[in-house]
Amino acid sequence: MTLDGIWDFQFIKGGKISDYTPEICCFNEFAAVPGCFDVTIRHRFQRGLAIYRKFVEACGQQKLVIGAVGLRARVFWDGKELGTCDVPFCKEEFRFDAGCCGRHELIIAIDNHVDNGVDSMWREYYDFYPYGGIYRSVSIEEIKDIEINSCQVITKNIETPEVEVSAELAGSLAGKEAVISVDGNEMAKLEAKENICTSIKLPGAELWDTENPVLHTLELKVGEVSMTVNFGIREISCKDGKMLLNGKPFKIFGVNRHDCHPQFGYAVPETIVLDDIQAIKAQGFNCIRGSHYPQSQIVLDVCDRVGMLVWNESLGWQNSPASLNSPGFQKLFLHQTDALVKNAINHPCIIMWGFLNETCSHKPESYPFMKVLSDRVKELDPSRPVTFASNHMDEDLCMDLCDIMSFNTYPAWYNIAGSDPNQEEFSRDAVERSFKIIKDFASQEKFNKRPVLVSEIGAEALPGDHSGLRWSEDYQADLITTVLEMIEKDEILQGVFLWMYCDSKTYSNPGGQARARGYNNKGLLDEYRRPKLSWQRAGKLLKKQS
Repeated sequence: MTLDGIWDFQFIKGGKISDYTPEICCFNEFAAVPGCFDVTIRHRFQRGLAIYRKFVEACGQQKLVIGAVGLRARVFWDGKELGTCDVPFCKEEFRFDAGCCGRHELIIAIDNHVDNGVDSMWREYYDFYPYGGIYRSVSIEEIKDIEINSCQVITKNIETPEVEVSAELAGSLAGKEAVISVDGNEMAKLEAKENICTSIKLPGAELWDTENPVLHTLELKVGEVSMTVNFGIREISCKDGKMLLNGKPFKIFGVNRHDCHPQFGYAVPETIVLDDIQAIKAQGFNCIRGSHYPQSQIVLDVCDRVGMLVWNESLGWQNSPASLNSPGFQKLFLHQTDALVKNAINHPCIIMWGFLNETCSHKPESYPFMKVLSDRVKELDPSRPVTFASNHMDEDLCMDLCDIMSFNTYPAWYNIAGSDPNQEEFSRDAVERSFKIIKDFASQEKFNKRPVLVSEIGAEALPGDHSGLRWSEDYQADLITTVLEMIEKDEILQGVFLWMYCDSKTYSNPGGQARARGYNNKGLLDEYRRPKLSWQRAGKLLKKQS
């Protein structure tokens, strides 16, 4: 049962979640779930304690699912604490005895203060805004005698084709059968056990790709309980420096996209997500990087349907070695990364997993945890390549952990090797020098011809400025078209993710970087999706290439 809709609400400016007790509540407002309270007219950009309340008819053993919150939450049922949500953008489940049949009080207390402690999952001056609220759907359901906790479908062979189905079951399984059907046809019967795994051949089943995104439906039924998942049959692999989709080499022409909007924060409605993804594809792009946190089921469902490839990554931005070596941070980050993979593994649109954007991967003390993460993701899903976006160019010490090497670089904008951050007019020389540094580093024999991507590149443009100088739409458009032309012709660089799809809220001065309007203005469109010159130029170029 979905609990989305209008909830009772109270906001205590400056309040902290550690101080919350049910007795302090005095509900005098209403709030939408999903929704971010600090985009509303009354509480815009305020920090404090937000208390959401919903009365629910339920009894007995229940499972409460909270799709995602920000930045942290405590959850209460009839005044008793069920647990906490400690990681933004992470789905959490709570199993509990709801008590006698009747009306019960559910409270979710949210704190959107930024914590700069070493274990924090969202430190001050992450270059994206820390909105507070319940980002994604909330639901509750009765726990039955038999439970299907998960069901994963992974492509095993695209020639046959063949998929591997695995599931986790619980409850009264003795004497029960697990029946698997695909597209309405019964394909297998197994003894119902806590963990089941089988391979199923699907002769004649169509493959999923960007031009023909065919989805199939699998139903797993145990007794009277069933679970349905959509999946696509496709293979992503790397060979001789190339990326292959279903055995065919391809290049990525993608954009980084924040799943946010000025009016909704991170609770972006389905209509905007659909409009974004369809517009990106129509413009000639074939991939989005979900920067810099796990993408919602809405985003992934849309990308599955329209044939948009996705790089899905766990939350992180320039995390320090101190954090990477803190047991508290490691525990939270592994919890989030496990959830990232388990919750999204059935989506064919996802072609790579990532983590820890622009972390200190040039420091030797960062290597051990980076290796833990790489090994963990590969263990959870050996079918997809692993990467992370590095901003340390030829100084990176962790690239051997990646199946795909990815580099963030901002020539002709920031002070990086071979680039003048003060140049007023665009020159392609800086881009050429930056790409050469990346290619020379990646071409070392020790990396054994791994695919190489430019995971971020761009320049800020203020809408309406057509001076041709730095900060103008023309300067940005010249850089973007130069990058796309160079990537298209390059034999080593296998793709690019432009930074970024649309402008997004951040700080005015994050870590000393100028952010006019309090936005990262490198979008090809502004925050309300109004196109800049670079969007038009990129589309014209990409459509010509295709």
